[in-house]
Amino acid sequence: MTHELKETESIDVNYPDHEHGRIATALFHRTRAKLIDHDKLGCFICGTREHLELHHAKIEYSLSEAVDWNKVRADHQDFNWESFLSDTDFIDSEYNGMVLCAKHHRDPVCGIHHTPYPFWIAQRYVKDDFKLFANEKGA
Repeated sequence: MTHELKETESIDVNYPDHEHGRIATALFHRTRAKLIDHDKLGCFICGTREHLELHHAKIEYSLSEAVDWNKVRADHQDFNWESFLSDTDFIDSEYNGMVLCAKHHRDPVCGIHHTPYPFWIAQRYVKDDFKLFANEKGA
């Protein structure tokens, strides 16, 4: 039997100072083109090839000034650190990129930027006929 559980969450995050109005780097555009246009990856959650976007999966640009890059290097030794000259060399790389459709990236109900991770990742695995979010709009 399915039942609905309604939760309200509030998150208060301290963002470090960073440039507002971020401009996508040439590396970001190359990464996006490779993963979406060349490799033909679909959305990590639903597999669609429509309305695709590139998500920064491990480190978000807005948090780059808060990151201890030595900790990142220790956890991600398989990244090509010889190519690392600035934060965006990691942030905008294929290594940090995840292809998502607009819905699973930015949607206020089921997008990764708004949904607690256990519920967000579950969308990849739920049955096709199961509606995970009570207020979810169509695909």
